[in-house]
Amino acid sequence: MYKHIITIILLLLPLLAMPQSHESKHLYKQGMKLFDAEKYEEALTCFKQSDSLDKAKLKPTHKNYYRAELMVADCYEEIAWQADDKGHYKEAVNVQTNVVEIRKRILGEEH
Repeated sequence: MYKHIITIILLLLPLLAMPQSHESKHLYKQGMKLFDAEKYEEALTCFKQSDSLDKAKLKPTHKNYYRAELMVADCYEEIAWQADDKGHYKEAVNVQTNVVEIRKRILGEEH
Protein backbone atom coordinates (compact mmCIF):
# COMPACT_ATOMS: atom_id res chain seq x y z
CA MET A 1 0.00 0.00 0.00
CA TYR A 2 2.79 2.45 0.88
CA LYS A 3 4.50 1.66 -2.42
CA HIS A 4 1.37 2.76 -4.26
CA ILE A 5 1.12 6.00 -2.33
CA ILE A 6 4.78 6.79 -2.92
CA THR A 7 4.40 5.96 -6.62
CA ILE A 8 1.41 8.29 -6.91
CA ILE A 9 3.27 11.08 -5.13
CA LEU A 10 6.27 10.66 -7.40
CA LEU A 11 4.02 10.78 -10.45
CA LEU A 12 2.36 13.99 -9.23
CA LEU A 13 5.57 15.84 -8.39
CA PRO A 14 6.21 17.07 -11.94
CA LEU A 15 2.74 18.61 -11.97
CA LEU A 16 3.55 20.57 -8.84
CA ALA A 17 6.83 21.73 -10.32
CA MET A 18 5.21 23.19 -13.45
CA PRO A 19 6.06 26.86 -13.29
CA GLN A 20 2.91 28.30 -14.82
CA SER A 21 -0.53 27.10 -13.93
CA HIS A 22 -3.04 25.89 -16.47
CA GLU A 23 -5.56 28.32 -14.97
CA SER A 24 -3.20 31.26 -15.55
CA LYS A 25 -2.69 30.30 -19.19
CA HIS A 26 -6.44 29.92 -19.66
CA LEU A 27 -7.14 33.32 -18.10
CA TYR A 28 -4.45 34.94 -20.23
CA LYS A 29 -5.87 33.45 -23.44
CA GLN A 30 -9.39 34.47 -22.42
CA GLY A 31 -8.11 37.98 -21.69
CA MET A 32 -6.49 38.15 -25.14
CA LYS A 33 -9.76 37.17 -26.83
CA LEU A 34 -11.62 39.85 -24.89
CA PHE A 35 -8.91 42.42 -25.62
CA ASP A 36 -9.07 41.63 -29.33
CA ALA A 37 -12.86 42.04 -29.13
CA GLU A 38 -12.28 45.48 -27.54
CA LYS A 39 -13.87 44.39 -24.25
CA TYR A 40 -11.12 45.98 -22.18
CA GLU A 41 -12.82 46.01 -18.77
CA GLU A 42 -13.54 42.27 -18.99
CA ALA A 43 -10.06 41.55 -20.33
CA LEU A 44 -8.58 43.56 -17.45
CA THR A 45 -10.21 41.21 -14.94
CA CYS A 46 -8.75 38.14 -16.68
CA PHE A 47 -5.27 39.65 -16.94
CA LYS A 48 -5.26 40.72 -13.29
CA GLN A 49 -6.20 37.19 -12.19
CA SER A 50 -3.61 35.66 -14.50
CA ASP A 51 -0.97 38.07 -13.21
CA SER A 52 -1.76 37.19 -9.62
CA LEU A 53 -1.32 33.50 -10.35
CA ASP A 54 1.89 34.11 -12.30
CA LYS A 55 3.39 36.20 -9.52
CA ALA A 56 2.62 33.43 -7.03
CA LYS A 57 4.13 30.66 -9.20
CA LEU A 58 6.89 32.18 -11.31
CA LYS A 59 10.25 33.70 -10.53
CA PRO A 60 10.79 37.32 -11.64
CA THR A 61 13.33 36.08 -14.18
CA HIS A 62 10.77 33.86 -15.95
CA LYS A 63 9.80 35.15 -19.42
CA ASN A 64 6.07 35.18 -18.55
CA TYR A 65 6.36 36.82 -15.14
CA TYR A 66 5.24 40.24 -16.44
CA ARG A 67 3.24 39.29 -19.54
CA ALA A 68 -0.22 39.59 -17.96
CA GLU A 69 0.75 42.75 -16.08
CA LEU A 70 1.84 44.36 -19.35
CA MET A 71 -1.55 43.46 -20.80
CA VAL A 72 -3.14 45.11 -17.76
CA ALA A 73 -1.28 48.27 -18.84
CA ASP A 74 -2.51 47.80 -22.42
CA CYS A 75 -6.11 47.48 -21.19
CA TYR A 76 -5.74 50.62 -19.09
CA GLU A 77 -4.35 52.46 -22.09
CA GLU A 78 -7.33 51.50 -24.24
CA ILE A 79 -9.72 52.47 -21.43
CA ALA A 80 -7.92 55.83 -21.20
CA TRP A 81 -8.37 56.37 -24.94
CA GLN A 82 -12.08 55.56 -24.62
CA ALA A 83 -12.42 58.07 -21.78
CA ASP A 84 -10.56 60.65 -23.86
CA ASP A 85 -12.87 60.06 -26.83
CA LYS A 86 -15.87 60.71 -24.54
CA GLY A 87 -14.35 63.96 -23.30
CA HIS A 88 -13.58 62.54 -19.84
CA TYR A 89 -10.09 64.00 -19.84
CA LYS A 90 -9.43 63.88 -16.10
CA GLU A 91 -10.32 60.16 -16.00
CA ALA A 92 -8.19 59.54 -19.09
CA VAL A 93 -5.16 61.18 -17.48
CA ASN A 94 -5.65 59.25 -14.22
CA VAL A 95 -5.90 55.91 -16.04
CA GLN A 96 -2.98 56.74 -18.33
CA THR A 97 -0.90 57.51 -15.23
CA ASN A 98 -1.39 53.87 -14.19
CA VAL A 99 -0.14 52.77 -17.62
CA VAL A 100 3.02 54.83 -17.30
CA GLU A 101 3.70 53.59 -13.76
CA ILE A 102 3.31 49.93 -14.71
CA ARG A 103 5.46 50.18 -17.83
CA LYS A 104 8.13 52.27 -16.11
CA ARG A 105 8.41 49.74 -13.28
CA ILE A 106 8.61 46.75 -15.64
CA LEU A 107 10.40 48.13 -18.68
CA GLY A 108 12.52 50.82 -17.07
CA GLU A 109 12.63 54.58 -16.86
CA GLU A 110 13.96 55.11 -20.39
CA HIS A 111 11.56 52.83 -22.23
